[in-house]
Amino acid sequence: MPNRIRIYSSRGTFWSKSGLNLASTCEINSHSDGEITLTCTVEAPFSPDALKLLAEHTNANTGVRGNFSGLLDDNKSVEIELLHLQSANLSMNQSGQRIKYEFLALAPVEIGSLTRTQTPVIVKFGITNFVFTGCQWSTTNGSRRRDTFTSLIDGLTFTFKQLDGYDGIVANLEANRDILVTSDAVVTCEQLELQRVEKSIYDVLCLLSLAAGTWLAPVYEEVYFQSEVKRTVLFPAKTFPYRQNERLIDNSNLQSCDTEDFLQTTYPIFKDLKQSLGLNVVIEYYLQAKQMNYLELRYLVAEVAIESLLSHARGYLRYIGNPLTRISRKNSLRQKMTKLVTHFQIAHVPDDFRFIRIRNKLVHEGHFPTGVDGVSEYNRFMNFIDRTLLTIVGYRGHNYVNRMNNYLREVLS
Repeated sequence: MPNRIRIYSSRGTFWSKSGLNLASTCEINSHSDGEITLTCTVEAPFSPDALKLLAEHTNANTGVRGNFSGLLDDNKSVEIELLHLQSANLSMNQSGQRIKYEFLALAPVEIGSLTRTQTPVIVKFGITNFVFTGCQWSTTNGSRRRDTFTSLIDGLTFTFKQLDGYDGIVANLEANRDILVTSDAVVTCEQLELQRVEKSIYDVLCLLSLAAGTWLAPVYEEVYFQSEVKRTVLFPAKTFPYRQNERLIDNSNLQSCDTEDFLQTTYPIFKDLKQSLGLNVVIEYYLQAKQMNYLELRYLVAEVAIESLLSHARGYLRYIGNPLTRISRKNSLRQKMTKLVTHFQIAHVPDDFRFIRIRNKLVHEGHFPTGVDGVSEYNRFMNFIDRTLLTIVGYRGHNYVNRMNNYLREVLS
């Protein structure tokens, strides 16, 4: 199960959107699945607003929301812009009555700050479910491990490193389909570049998620100046359970550093096309398909990924494509696919379009056509999506893992 990765004590005030305020001692808990809670306790005698907040939570149909501002024990500031009150309970202990309020963070928790003169800085992101063998060696406590790889992305050097105890973490991931922090992504930059780093990490992780076949997310950010953490951000991140054996790029990096090659090759084109083609959304649906337990659902969610890509491509090809590849609303699904693969020169065979007939049967009747091997057709369809996405982001001529050829590493044609 997801574990607790950060805990802080704070004294501060919650302000509800209805104007109530609650001053109390609180505890912030951040978990590896991206859930962040703020638990605040007040002792009797209660303020009028404390009682009103309890009543408002009990009676409100839409829930109580607000923000929190406070200080940690070391006087670092804490700011949370949006919280939802999940529970409020009145209880009795030896010292008297108390009310415990538990809030769910719906916005990042920001702790501490930097002064203008504190530069350069080291930024460290905690990444969930990233399983890989490194391309470079490092030495920890006298033990050498191949646990690191670096990539130059948009002028920034990202270093990915396995956490201490990585082998045990991965064993838990694989045994329980868990959500755990496995590695750090580290960047050294000037303070003025922080926003660019914070924006880039999401694009980098979207691509690495595509490569890994499972969703990767940053759940915390720590900013160091002169080896001291000056600023921490806890993210209420979207996370998925770990999915094993779904990789698209060889993460063992034994023959060459495929992960680094993939990231550095695809990032510039991904950055240029992600908005026009909705690649973030398409990749998320593609990965959601792999999360489904039922084969029919996997196939249908993968179909959503393809149709989302076609929907975005219609607008993109209106301006970029030639008359033969412009997609019209009146085009059939087959015509749209033909124009997409033609424009991006995606290698394909007629059987790659078999998903259209299967999709229609699943949507209208809820099952695969009679005589069709669902597993084989799902693998065929996912392989077609694999090749489509990789070609779009400029990866042709590089190595990928072909699920239609026993998951062997081969060059994308």
